[in-house]
Amino acid sequence: MTYAPAMTILDVLRGDPSARPATDETTPLALRARLESAVGPREEALIVRAPRGEGGLAASAGRLRGILVHELVRLAAAGYNWRNPAVDALAAWRANGPRDFVEDLNRFEPDERAALRADVEAHAVVLRRTLGSLPPSWMPRSALRSRVALAGGHLLLVDVVDLMAGIVGAHASVALVDVTSSPLGADAEDRIAYHALVQTLRTSRVPLASALVSTATGDVLSRFVDDDLLERAIAYVRGCIEAA
Repeated sequence: MTYAPAMTILDVLRGDPSARPATDETTPLALRARLESAVGPREEALIVRAPRGEGGLAASAGRLRGILVHELVRLAAAGYNWRNPAVDALAAWRANGPRDFVEDLNRFEPDERAALRADVEAHAVVLRRTLGSLPPSWMPRSALRSRVALAGGHLLLVDVVDLMAGIVGAHASVALVDVTSSPLGADAEDRIAYHALVQTLRTSRVPLASALVSTATGDVLSRFVDDDLLERAIAYVRGCIEAA
């Protein structure tokens, strides 16, 4: 699989808005109907989530790095100035972080803390270059949680989008961004497709683009949302249904 060179959200949203696809209310209805027809009788609801290839984060340092990188995404959506990323991300996370991770950090030796800080700083450089400047007019927001109930609640599509920019309007203008601090894996296409599908069903509007960013390598997988990407998401969800 090949990935695009490092890009920014500005690159995704730049261009003539009038050239973007017009709002399509038929596609979301058709996608919903197809998924509901694939769900048979069930005693309990089947919960589907995006695939998560985070196997490389088993160690405490790796988990903490991933958490702090996502804190930086949240700060970036709020207009962060990137002056001291590792320190600022840690301060933001300490304010409401889970106690077990705080205890992990407290057990770190000084050299381990220094290595973690250097690691986060390196990931921050990639993240800043990739996100670029997010104008407030694009309404960037982070950690957007979604829950779409289908087939009378027998199928639940649950999702978290790390960053969203743009607004739902007469034309496709919403960009979805997933951020991982690990290299992109074989499930990358399915992940961005799933995000696009859930956003489509949640808002009854097809978004403009869906992207996955690796702060470990600088790779960016970005796709404009079209029928092929949504078909991939449908296939992924149907596979989850059949596996269950």
